[in-house]
Formats: sequence, C-alpha cells, structure tokens
Amino acid sequence: MYIHRSFFAQAIIEHPVNPLKSAYAPSFLATYRASSTILKSVREQFNLWPTSCSRLWQMWTFAFSAAVRILYCALYTRTDVFISFRLFLERLLLAVHDPLSHSRL
Repeated sequence: MYIHRSFFAQAIIEHPVNPLKSAYAPSFLATYRASSTILKSVREQFNLWPTSCSRLWQMWTFAFSAAVRILYCALYTRTDVFISFRLFLERLLLAVHDPLSHSRL
C-alpha cells in the first residue's frame, strides 16, 4: 500500500472523477486492493485476539491509512466506473464497526 502511495495520489490528481483513466491506474488499483486486504486482516485478527490486538498501535495505523484510502474511493470516484458504493460502505463499516463494538469507552 505504501509503495504505491505517490502513484495513487497522482492518479487522483490527473483524473479526480475516474482515476482508472490515469496512467497510474495499476497503482490506484493495487492500493485499493492492499487497503481492502489490510482491513480484512485487521478485522480477522481482532476477532481472534481482541485484547492483544488493541495494544498493537502499528496495526491500527495501517488500518486507519487503509480506511482513508477506501473512504476516498467511496466518496470521490464514480461508483459505476469503479465498484458499487454498497461494497465500499460494507468494507468501511467492517473497518469501523467491529473494533468499536469491543471498545471499553
């Protein structure tokens, strides 16, 4: 995800509505896929070991960065071109809902 960070941004700068038209579209897609994988992995790990995972700030840093990238895709790219808004929203809710349901706040 971090390897493609600058190219992800460049794809957005060149084509804000449809980054897939950019020359950097492969990096945009790679960043999206990596972000999705990170969120899924964090969710699975947290469900297995909530106490241990709550102490690992590095994992939450990666999850936050991934969630920001997914959120950008959901809010600013055309959903009919990239992927349905429902899938974006489901992934975003998985990233936010499960850890908060185990929170002690």
